Amino acid sequence: GLVGSEMCIRDRRIAVQSEANIVVVGATGSGKTALVSALLNYIPTDTHLLTIEDTMELQIPPTHTVVTQYKTRINEEHPDTNITIYSLLKAALRSFPKYIIVGETRGAEAWEMLQAMKSGHAGITTIHAEDGPQAISRLEGMMALAENSMDVNYIRKDIAQVMNLFI
Repeated sequence: GLVGSEMCIRDRRIAVQSEANIVVVGATGSGKTALVSALLNYIPTDTHLLTIEDTMELQIPPTHTVVTQYKTRINEEHPDTNITIYSLLKAALRSFPKYIIVGETRGAEAWEMLQAMKSGHAGITTIHAEDGPQAISRLEGMMALAENSMDVNYIRKDIAQVMNLFI
């Protein structure tokens, strides 16, 4: 994958339009969601765009005609009614979106996100980390949460094959 902290706007547009799988990396309040919202402007307006977020923060361009938005629901008093990013991501694949945007990947849903990207869905997500190498390390740990018997070398190979760009 390419690490692109100083990519120009033209390069970001090309990456999105070529359906690269993108991970936006940064600390809390660093502008990850704002950058993802900006990247959405480069997705063709008739492309099925699906978003999954805890809090609806992404700014989807009003010109997009095929948009599905999912929001998590967490109820600590009744955990059996929870709707997690992981479960929404699994359900999302049944609607055949071209682009899947996950507001923040921070747990076992990393495995489902990677599987979606491996099967032809383009994806953009954010991860809290200081830089690309730390983001990769966090992804490895998150994927191990979902598939704890998986060899770390297999996980690394999958990440390297599927994730095209870390910004």
